[in-house]
Amino acid sequence: MKIIPVGSSNKLLPTMKNIYFAARTFRKIRKKTRFIADHISQLEKDGFEEPIVVVGYPKSGNTWLTRLIADTLNCPSKGYAGIPCNHDIAVEGDDRASNRFLLKSHHVRATWDRVRHPRVKMISIVRDPRDVAASGAHYHFHNQPGAAADMVSLMTTERHGHYWNRRSWAGYVEDFLAAGIPLIRYEDLLADTEASLARLLTDAGLDFDSERLVKAVENQSFDKARARYFEAGNADRIRHMRSGRVGSHTEELPLQEVSRLSRALAPTMVDLGYLR
Repeated sequence: MKIIPVGSSNKLLPTMKNIYFAARTFRKIRKKTRFIADHISQLEKDGFEEPIVVVGYPKSGNTWLTRLIADTLNCPSKGYAGIPCNHDIAVEGDDRASNRFLLKSHHVRATWDRVRHPRVKMISIVRDPRDVAASGAHYHFHNQPGAAADMVSLMTTERHGHYWNRRSWAGYVEDFLAAGIPLIRYEDLLADTEASLARLLTDAGLDFDSERLVKAVENQSFDKARARYFEAGNADRIRHMRSGRVGSHTEELPLQEVSRLSRALAPTMVDLGYLR
């Protein structure tokens, strides 16, 4: 056995730590991959086919886009990928006619690369990270003291991990951009929902009925969806929906946190048109 001299072990610690975290990340990605593959396999055994997955960093409009597409394609939204029988806010439409199905995901690209399902179609959504931070501070940190700073730190720290909260916003988004997956900006979807959704579905190679798309946009509007949740007394779904406004960070995020986030994420924000 090789004896490591006193004083030299500290030089090995960073390398050993990196190896440990790389192995841990690989194991977790493999585990999540298995859960997703099993989930899709079970849905296919139930008679569904052609899975469509909406991927995106949390608080980017993932749920809204998932429900819009599912409603437009007349197929069910089965909620969060990898969790059968889940009660995710996106779940709805089990009575719809199509045997396609939608899943929502915040998993990193490395997880989906390992799924390797031949028929999975992926669609990505992005949102101004400043508004993501404002919404995330409320949802993930419950607006506790320091919530905005904690959310910005989470979004700007790259840990090269297995899940969205182990990646910076830029690292998470850039991986999917590099894959060439059809992409939509939340802001464009909000500004002209019908036209933006039609372009996205066309880019993704998904056929759709234009009249049904118009009805889906109306049915999945913020006001109508929120009214349904109030009527059903679904407090969790109501809490998930806030204002969805563009530029909400100007009122909800401290200026120093806006500046810190913008400096850290500037290259990707410029590429996506969020900074000039």
